[in-house]
Amino acid sequence: MGFLQRDRRIFFNNFFGNEEWSEKAFHYVQENDTLYTFCYIPAYCWIICTVLSMCFRAQPTITDQLMTSLPKTVTQLFVTFVSNILANHSQNKDGGHTARELLTSIGWMAEHGVMNHMIVFDERHLESFSVRNDKHLFSSFMMESGQPPDVDYTFLHLTLQEFFAALVHFINYNPDRLQETLDKAESYKDGRAEIFLRFLCGLSDSSTRSMLKSHVGELSTQAARHVITWIQKKIAEQKTAIYIRSKTNLNVFYYIL
Repeated sequence: MGFLQRDRRIFFNNFFGNEEWSEKAFHYVQENDTLYTFCYIPAYCWIICTVLSMCFRAQPTITDQLMTSLPKTVTQLFVTFVSNILANHSQNKDGGHTARELLTSIGWMAEHGVMNHMIVFDERHLESFSVRNDKHLFSSFMMESGQPPDVDYTFLHLTLQEFFAALVHFINYNPDRLQETLDKAESYKDGRAEIFLRFLCGLSDSSTRSMLKSHVGELSTQAARHVITWIQKKIAEQKTAIYIRSKTNLNVFYYIL
């Protein structure tokens, strides 16, 4: 049924096992409506705690400066999560296959999954999108189940799949493909692309993208401009909307947060 407030507090205490860390982490999340709402879902609660733990462990003491630098949006949360994994990976590099190449291949596969309501992939999908599963970094983002030859692959969480589906457009920008994706995402009425679109908009912020630069290289500013132009068009459309409380309008507000 999800975590109520008391459940969230218990989870934080058990996760950190450190009274100072759990108190600061819970207070920080509680003051951020978006992150606190996400904690209703146990898997999100784990991701949020994992990211905050990574941030705390990187500093000898928890200072006010550290607290103000913590991720404030869901996009920043996932950027921090992926950045920390890539930072650990760089200490034990897999030869030949770079992080950028892997994120490109699994990104296109992730996007295919989001657009086709697919969360389970098999060897044919990996081969089709040139995804190599023989490297340590792959297992940091995806899980295997089953026995050969019937092995299935899923992302650690659907939201991580949606994040990679958005990120790939900044790694490998193609204006026609991005516009086609935006048009397709808007056409779905079942909500499958809502979080994906929020990630696209979140990654259009240069300061958010910059956290990944040292790990994957430059991310496309052209893609950011493309997405920002799309947002501006959506805002202009909403000015003529009759019902300001419509779901479409609310989504546009989410995009500009």
